[in-house]
Amino acid sequence: MHHPAAGDSGALTHAMLHDAGVVLVPGEDFGFHAPERYLRLSYATTYSKLEEAVQRLGHLFGR
Repeated sequence: MHHPAAGDSGALTHAMLHDAGVVLVPGEDFGFHAPERYLRLSYATTYSKLEEAVQRLGHLFGR
């Protein structure tokens, strides 16, 4: 994956929300060991919504 915000979980989750309409949480909210490299997500929803989110992220990242 290549995105200008790669390596900065806060900037990347911001881009995902505003450019793809998909919410993830930056790793910096969960710990101290290289938090900028990690994201958190919940998959407690329907399979169809997860598929839609993956498609949106695929478009965002050019896949």
